[in-house]
Amino acid sequence: MDWVQRQWKAAQRSYEREQAVAGSHPSSILFGAGLLIAILSAVAFIEPMKSTSGFSRPWLAIGLTLGGALSSYTAWRQRCQGNLGTLATMSDNGFYSAALTVAAVSSKSGYDLGFAVTHGLMVLMIPSRIYGLTLPYAVVMGLPLVLGLVLRPAPSVGIILVSTYVVSMTISIHTAKQRALAEAQAKLSQAVTATDKLAEESVQVALSTTLLSLGNFLHELRNAQTAVRASLEYLAERGQLDGESRAALEDALLAQSNEQELVVDTIDSLKRRVAPDAQRFYLQEALEHAATKCPDLEIDDHLLRKVVVRGLEEHMVGVLINLVRNAEQAGARRVVVTLDLDRTGEAVEMLVHDDGPGFPAHLRSSVFQAFSTEGKAHGTGLGLYLCRRYVELFGGTISLEDGPLGGAGFQIRVPARFDEEPSPP
Repeated sequence: MDWVQRQWKAAQRSYEREQAVAGSHPSSILFGAGLLIAILSAVAFIEPMKSTSGFSRPWLAIGLTLGGALSSYTAWRQRCQGNLGTLATMSDNGFYSAALTVAAVSSKSGYDLGFAVTHGLMVLMIPSRIYGLTLPYAVVMGLPLVLGLVLRPAPSVGIILVSTYVVSMTISIHTAKQRALAEAQAKLSQAVTATDKLAEESVQVALSTTLLSLGNFLHELRNAQTAVRASLEYLAERGQLDGESRAALEDALLAQSNEQELVVDTIDSLKRRVAPDAQRFYLQEALEHAATKCPDLEIDDHLLRKVVVRGLEEHMVGVLINLVRNAEQAGARRVVVTLDLDRTGEAVEMLVHDDGPGFPAHLRSSVFQAFSTEGKAHGTGLGLYLCRRYVELFGGTISLEDGPLGGAGFQIRVPARFDEEPSPP
């Protein structure tokens, strides 16, 4: 049973990964199925093709074509997601293959070879190049072959049908290997990019910490210099020094003054480096920029005043885009972001939620970990991890909750200020 479940999961990943039918509009499904039915009907019922073809099972072939159209439409409705979507995506290929197979074994006078060759071209050019080889796929595509052989085709037709199946399985193996290689390369590229970004941020944090420590040292040094200068000034006023002693004391006072000025300038420079004037942006503008890249994003903003966030706008836009795309890949049709103030009035809370399937309980604790791809048909596992890192750069937090629409909900809280007319970033 476990082995069967693993095979089914592998088939789901293969079909969900490509989502070939999900990209087809119902009109294109209707056109393709209608064209095939028209060809079958012409060969079966219109003279002189009717008498020469000897097409003996037209209604079976037409019925199988209609079954394929229904499966294609169901797959489109389900976006090739879940058990029903996977089953529909898988079965429509089998229905169309069976329709052409029946046409090939039920006709003669060259029509049989024509249908057999058409069947071969369809199988080799479409499903074999889209889906990797899995046991469910091999079974579904093998059923039309078994049906054709049971109906006792002409030898030439039988050879074409068997050869088509063998070659299609070989191409599917190659397709699976190509896809695995492409995904590995994509994951490596994403990992390198993320590593570079994190390394740069780590260096900045380490540098900031070093500069703060150095600044603290200089601050203490300045206090010590103040005490030294006070002592030197006391000697200059009360010490009754003259000659070389007075000259040496004045040189010491001048050197100490220059040293103290240098320390003050260095402290000011370090302060500017450690705590630079961070960029600021209107949160509403970041939402609008994200919406231009993700048209499905709905913005529900209850705030009456402008919200100003300190940081880089591109980081906030990246967080929103990642969350929207994750939701869409999971099958969500609506993604909504709701804004509100927190109870302290010093931060803004954003809830990004969708109507998708949500996250299973056993995955919730690891969704923000790097390279967490369990339960996903595709992806690098870095999207939600980078979301957390970006939110932390704002001094905020992000958590996973149950959304109001029944799917996932990501609660984001970042420090902000609220002005009627905030100063421009």
